Order: sequence, then C-alpha cells, then structure tokens
Amino acid sequence: MREYCSARGLEIVGEYVDIGISGAKESRPELEKLMVDARRRRFDAVLVARCDRFVRGVRHLVMALDEFNSLGINFISLSEAIDSSTPMGKMVFTVIAAVVELERSLI
Repeated sequence: MREYCSARGLEIVGEYVDIGISGAKESRPELEKLMVDARRRRFDAVLVARCDRFVRGVRHLVMALDEFNSLGINFISLSEAIDSSTPMGKMVFTVIAAVVELERSLI
C-alpha cells in the first residue's frame, strides 16, 4: 500500500488498524477514528488492501462509501481495483448500491 501511495504521489496522513478486533463488527475504535477524521476532512482518500478488511457487509460498505462521496473523499481498494475517483470506480460503486437497494426491496 505504501508503494501504491508513493507511485501515485499520495501522502500518507494516517493509518487506521484495529488489531485483534473482527472486521465483522461495525463498531471498531480505529474505524470510528477514521470516520471522525473523514468528517474533519483530514484526508482526500481512503486506501484499503481489500474491501473485506475495511468492512464485512455490503450495507456497511455502501453507507461508508456514500459518506465518503458526500465529503469529497475518494475510496480506493487495491484488490478489487475500485477507485471512486475514476469513471470505472464510480460504476462499480453504483452497481454495489443497486444490489443493496434490491436486497432492501426484497426484504
């Protein structure tokens, strides 16, 4: 991830790592800190190795991505090749959001 940042000229302003806490939990101290810092606009992008290391559920992912979008923060997942600053990344996000909406409608 550091190599990716270096290659793209991205400055690392912080790392948020919850050690020993399951990613399945919606409430994690470092995740909460990341969201608070996002609301304070302390960074322009969130970079994760894989989406499932960030959050486990699609609903939680869409909620976080929607909040990042409203704050003008890009979301980049290396493994899934999602970069919300690109047209393809925006399309992937739209598909994920549509699946979540369908799931809600079916329930």
